[in-house]
Amino acid sequence: MSKATEKIEPIGKVITDNGVRKEITVCIKKKTGKAGKPALILTEDGARYIETLAGYGCTKEEIAFNVGVALNTLTNETNKPLFEDAYSKGKSSFIASIRASQVKIMKKGSSAMAIFLGKNYLGQKDSQEVTAEVSAKVGIVTREQVKDMSLEDMLKIAGEINDTGGQ
Repeated sequence: MSKATEKIEPIGKVITDNGVRKEITVCIKKKTGKAGKPALILTEDGARYIETLAGYGCTKEEIAFNVGVALNTLTNETNKPLFEDAYSKGKSSFIASIRASQVKIMKKGSSAMAIFLGKNYLGQKDSQEVTAEVSAKVGIVTREQVKDMSLEDMLKIAGEINDTGGQ
């Protein structure tokens, strides 16, 4: 089929934008003339919606479910660049929002948050120094040696092991 005769069918999603309901076209079904299912192409509106969902902390799987398509549809070679860009922008926004909230909490006097931020951003850590001294008497007795030992020799070795605390 030529581009003029391709069938394009929108896949819509109703979203609320500041209390106003509006319908957006997330993907379009595009008949390509090949056998099989029509291709689903992510739209710019769909990318903005994905960015918003990622900005709320949604995973890629949750976004795909919410959009109503399989994750591999969003990450196929046609959609991947737009999807990954939108997801990355939204995720960065989400992380920046978390950091801003953490700093606000720390500035209000939360020592726990100050410690958390110090450990994660400044490389600070709790450390404990543990010193231990270990000594052991090691003796190896082969099967051949045991065959030639008397009971008295075996008891003597056993006594030496007991004297060193089993070491």
